[in-house]
Amino acid sequence: MVLLIIKELNREGEMVLKAKLSKGGKVSIPSAARKYLNLKEGEDIVFSIKKGEVVIFPLRVSLEKARKLVNKYCPKDESLVDKLINERRAEAKNE
Repeated sequence: MVLLIIKELNREGEMVLKAKLSKGGKVSIPSAARKYLNLKEGEDIVFSIKKGEVVIFPLRVSLEKARKLVNKYCPKDESLVDKLINERRAEAKNE
């Protein structure tokens, strides 16, 4: 059984939802949150726990952030995969 309370988005764009913990530690993500985050059945989600608070977000969001961070330091015309392969080949020749 899930109890849901939805408040409007506040000034910080925060949505406050409430759910109950079920037997076995299960929590159903409220429909409003699933729709807002565009979560699909079977999709991986991440739980971030910090200072007594839990933030839930799709794994794809973490991957997008990681890609942006890598792209920030990698030139657009350079392939990190190709660079790594070339480095490994050079190391193998030196062995």
